[in-house]
Amino acid sequence: MYRFIDETIDETIDEPISDKAAQSHVKTVTIAPPTPLPTHGAHPSPQPPLVLPLVETLCRRLAEKAIRYCHWKSNDMLARSASGDNDLDLLVSRQDAERFTTLLHELGFKAAREIHPWQIPGILDYYGYDSESGRLVHAHVHYQLIVGEDTTKNYHLPLEEPYLATATQGALFKTPAPEFEFILFVIRMILKHGTWDTMLGGWGTLATGERRELHYLEQQVATSSLIALLNTHLPTVDYLFFTQCVAALAPDCPVWKRIAVGYQLQRRLRAHARRGHLRDVGLRFWRRGQLAYRRRFAQLPKRQLCRGGALIAIIGGDGSGKTTAVAKTYQWLSADFDTTKVHLGKPPWSRTTNTIRALLKVARRLTGTPYIEWAAVLYEGEKAVRGFA
Repeated sequence: MYRFIDETIDETIDEPISDKAAQSHVKTVTIAPPTPLPTHGAHPSPQPPLVLPLVETLCRRLAEKAIRYCHWKSNDMLARSASGDNDLDLLVSRQDAERFTTLLHELGFKAAREIHPWQIPGILDYYGYDSESGRLVHAHVHYQLIVGEDTTKNYHLPLEEPYLATATQGALFKTPAPEFEFILFVIRMILKHGTWDTMLGGWGTLATGERRELHYLEQQVATSSLIALLNTHLPTVDYLFFTQCVAALAPDCPVWKRIAVGYQLQRRLRAHARRGHLRDVGLRFWRRGQLAYRRRFAQLPKRQLCRGGALIAIIGGDGSGKTTAVAKTYQWLSADFDTTKVHLGKPPWSRTTNTIRALLKVARRLTGTPYIEWAAVLYEGEKAVRGFA
């Protein structure tokens, strides 16, 4: 429901540990609360969140070095970001990019890239390892505000510096003005869910988490501040049309109306488009087809470390738990990275081996001899082919 309120408001990977054990290493960090701006309220933080030590150190060092950044979206779930359950969605000033990257390297973060060629400009991924909890921390770093449908992200909104200028220090992260965050959220959701092709594909409704975030942001917004931000930074999206965009996100909004609003928004933002409308629609269909094929017949693309990966060898005697350790390590890393599991011991028998062994047993029973030369040759040949001769 649309509602505003007018209040002034060298790479080392330790053995992974279980989530239960990880929780025992998560600690509570309390940072002095911010002084709210007179024009908007800071994101509420009723109790100190559970914070991974690596995340706490990163935020503290960012403040010490006066690097201009903010946690630019999904701020209704800051506690999950602090605990490593969600990504860190950080918008960083391009003028501070070098100092920010240096800080990440000092804290042991590694740059990663996606395998598929859909790399979005101005967006990078870094992974850090929190040694106390055994968790990976994913920093999703934005130097530009690139928004749009997930497969193409066709619009660059040149609002990075004004967006960062509204940021205030919270209990842990710096967060933007709720009004600015609300504006970008609504634009993102209309571009993602409000076009005819997304409706055709069945992606026209907000997910549960997106609807929760919409409701959360609506409670934080001061109408006067929102109007001022639109007039100053997005004059093509006037306040009246913006209210239509918000209404189009309601669950009971007619499909035709949502499509009409989505079309109008794309027209109003065409000066910020990275490619033409028809080309972008065609590219969306092509990439969705690729994703559908990968889901059905292959594996969805994951990330690789930019400086190359690592070979992790687990050795031990029979019954020492090698298989369990390999399985757990693979499960831990493959959630984020392109990972291959290789068994270099005695593998399970193949169909060919099973067939030859069955022939040997039958021949022995028929002939009454313990060794059948012609069958043994086949068996030894099969072993040689598989590299165990």
